[in-house]
Amino acid sequence: MKQHIIEPLQDIEYVYFNNTKAAKEILDNQIQADGTWHELNVLNGTHIKIALRHTTEKDFKFERIDALILDAIGSLYDNGIYYLTTDMIARMIYQDVHHRIAVNMKQAIQDRIDVMMALKIRLNIEDECNERQSIPKDIRLQKKQYTYFLPMKQIDVIFSANSRRGKGYHLYQSPLIWEYAKYTKQIISFRFDAFSFLDKNITIEALMILRELYRRIEIMKNANNNVFNRKICLYRIENKVPKGLLINCGIDPDAYKNWNDKHRKLCGLIEAFLEYMKKTEDKQLRIKNYQHYETNEAEGYHINLYSRKYYKK
Repeated sequence: MKQHIIEPLQDIEYVYFNNTKAAKEILDNQIQADGTWHELNVLNGTHIKIALRHTTEKDFKFERIDALILDAIGSLYDNGIYYLTTDMIARMIYQDVHHRIAVNMKQAIQDRIDVMMALKIRLNIEDECNERQSIPKDIRLQKKQYTYFLPMKQIDVIFSANSRRGKGYHLYQSPLIWEYAKYTKQIISFRFDAFSFLDKNITIEALMILRELYRRIEIMKNANNNVFNRKICLYRIENKVPKGLLINCGIDPDAYKNWNDKHRKLCGLIEAFLEYMKKTEDKQLRIKNYQHYETNEAEGYHINLYSRKYYKK
């Protein structure tokens, strides 16, 4: 078997996030991997259909880290990197080419990749294509046939830095759900070095929180939204059901014995990132200001944005 030379990961300027409702439904396990069509309302009453099928895992369930893995793989592909390793995917997740990846984290990522490589997906977006009056360039989005969720195969590699041999992956196609996001223009770009202010004190939990925070702010900046002062709710109770950004990231206050200490650390993390977004020279990242709010029913932040003209390149 041919061994591919793997160059060190470097010169990455942007990572990208899949911001489609379809990806969210899939990753929230709203779509079972039993091969049946699931209909999803995505645009002005427009529907698409999604089906998942796993070849070996009858009770397949996505895990929260899978969203980070999928965005990292899509980002590598869009950065022109098609031969990859688990280590490279992990560094894209942490957004740090020099981050020391723990052995157990590498193994967890590799295990999830191996499971997802056996998963298949098919999409029927005919209704949305008619609504948008456009045809996707990727032929797979037109065929409505099963394709591998992660179109990768395992390969033997040689690391150029030390000539060591190992295992890697060939990403021979962009994942279908990634191409769908690009077709619908629902990819969010994010500076690769945006978390460098944390000085390597970054965890998977923190990554999930900060990416969700950034995603929400990017949605606020969308030209279709007319009000500049926006609210991001961290936690609220709605019809006796907990909701909010923290819940979306798997953090439930009721699960912690010492929630006050955890709460203080989470707010410190969030506000450090918001301070960074206030001061950064990158106009695409900047916000004008923010204010913390707390009531008996909810807690979060008011985000004050600049005018639309400010964000234009």
